[in-house]
Amino acid sequence: EMVGAEGGVRGIEYVAELVPWSIENLRKDGYGAMLDTGAMQVRAGDASKGWDDEKFDVIHVGAGAPHIPKPLVDALAAPGVMVVPVDNRHWHGGQTMKAVHKDRKGHVSVEDLMGVRYVPFHMPGTEVYCP
Repeated sequence: EMVGAEGGVRGIEYVAELVPWSIENLRKDGYGAMLDTGAMQVRAGDASKGWDDEKFDVIHVGAGAPHIPKPLVDALAAPGVMVVPVDNRHWHGGQTMKAVHKDRKGHVSVEDLMGVRYVPFHMPGTEVYCP
């Protein structure tokens, strides 16, 4: 419904054992048809690296990252927006929700939105995006 008839949803779960549970819950929430057609997909992996070579209009990172992952900025379409909780060194255990905007020309800007607390994001060896 949010992505329209031609859109798609991708989810990457770091803990492989949680993928079947995630799919089961999506089916319970009424998204079985999207899963069956492939419009919605969930897989295990390192979410900090994106989803193959696909570009996305919107990316929501559902865990607190130590920094903005460059592969996800690269995976953002132009125009596009990503929301990502990033560790805040001034607020122990918390993050700042950031909006990463990419304009039509590919220029990137970052906006601080609010303080949040998310579970940690696992991103071994990921290249950092520094605005």
